[in-house]
Amino acid sequence: MEVETEVFRLLRDQHCLIETHKDQRENGEMTQLDKETSQFVENGCLFAQYMLKLNEVSLKSSYFKLQGLFPELNVIALEGLQNLESPAAKLFNWNLVCREIAKTGIQIENKSLLVAGDTAYIS
Repeated sequence: MEVETEVFRLLRDQHCLIETHKDQRENGEMTQLDKETSQFVENGCLFAQYMLKLNEVSLKSSYFKLQGLFPELNVIALEGLQNLESPAAKLFNWNLVCREIAKTGIQIENKSLLVAGDTAYIS
């Protein structure tokens, strides 16, 4: 799976990638992800990690609190995602992630593509 290098660097710098995710190949504008990282993206775990980071920042920021810029997320649900390849795990994860994303006002139009692992749609 490939993602834009700028997006990869943002996620890496925000510590959303776990320690085993080191074997990535930046190739200009795109970064080729290794198998474990691709799975982490395809099953929704990476999105959950990024949302948890945003939630952490928003809870520390009085500006975010006062403006209501980021909703309160179900941290327990997002932390409980399963880093597995099975279709059932992907469906479970993406249902939780999409529910939390919807709280931000972003609507996912084709959840079935996410669950199916459509890498072009995910990236």
